[in-house]
Amino acid sequence: GMSEVQTVCAAVHEIAHAKLHDYEHMTELADDGETILVPGEKSRNTEEVEAESISYAVCQYYGIETGENSFGYIATWSKGKELKELRASLETINKTASELITDIDRHFAEICKERGIDRENLAAAEQPSVEAPEAEKLYMVDNDKYIHVQRSDTGIDYTIYDAGSAKVLDGGVLDGTEQQLPTAALEICKLHNIGGAAPIRLASLELLKDLQEANELPLGAGEQITGAVAVPTDAADNMLPELEQAVPMPDPTLTVDDMRSYGYLDSDMLPLSKDRAVELLEHDITVYMLYPDNAEEMVFEAEDIINHDGMFGVTRPDWDAVKGHIPPRDVEQRFLNSPTDAMAIYQLRRDAPVELRFANLGSLAAPPDPANYEAVYTREVYPDDD
Repeated sequence: GMSEVQTVCAAVHEIAHAKLHDYEHMTELADDGETILVPGEKSRNTEEVEAESISYAVCQYYGIETGENSFGYIATWSKGKELKELRASLETINKTASELITDIDRHFAEICKERGIDRENLAAAEQPSVEAPEAEKLYMVDNDKYIHVQRSDTGIDYTIYDAGSAKVLDGGVLDGTEQQLPTAALEICKLHNIGGAAPIRLASLELLKDLQEANELPLGAGEQITGAVAVPTDAADNMLPELEQAVPMPDPTLTVDDMRSYGYLDSDMLPLSKDRAVELLEHDITVYMLYPDNAEEMVFEAEDIINHDGMFGVTRPDWDAVKGHIPPRDVEQRFLNSPTDAMAIYQLRRDAPVELRFANLGSLAAPPDPANYEAVYTREVYPDDD
């Protein structure tokens, strides 16, 4: 379910770990002859800051914007670091990022040579134009507030909204227009002492219109004044789910980019996994089998889905017509209720502690907390599965 940008960022992050923090060779023999792991000289915090900073630097060099993901991640892991420690890491980050960029460029040159690609013409065709800084962003903070940041002629304007009621809680202007919007958002959190309960994360700007309109509603029957904002009493409790699910995908485990990478390019189709296709078919929704040559075939029975090894889809009009009437997905319950042997994949929730990202089971101080994970995919286990 990761985007292409997230996938590249994560790949470089893990490559940096492999180059700098080689756990396989950090071993020695114990008295009984068993091989044991010897802790490295660097703390886990330092290793994560180095890996994510290298990923950010390499991706920035190639024009891949990962700042929204990286800044909060680096800020979390670098808390309490002394300046001398950060300086030491900066030298490592700079050296390793340069090595990775050199290796990537060298491999790219070899590929171009093998395929007869003219690199000069390719570089000219792909030369990015200089773009103005992004004008505005919306962030979710502490899972109950939104921060809207927007550039102006004099600085960065910001407004803080309550997510549940859409009420404006505070606002102001940060002097200067040079800093990036993610950095501005972190500064605003510090100014207002928020952002400690959960990681700050990017939210869709499409929600902003709903927030702003909620603050422009005229006072009428069935409404109450909350501060300076008129909020319908029967809608306030339901406002957050409506805002967060303004444009829900039929299958949260897949994106349109995944479908395009698969080879199906029709923009009128939305992707489905096998499990989700079976689920929608059970609700009498028309489902299609998708093929990498941009063809599709309508599904008539569940056996068609089981026998198809590729991706599935539902048309946008069909999904728009039923998305408000389909019960919320309960992948875990479908897994537990499976009449045959089945498997399930659990994924970190978006609001899980940021330090769990990229963490392997062996590094956890305690057994995984089920509250931090959600089931995102399930299917039958077939006899020929490895």
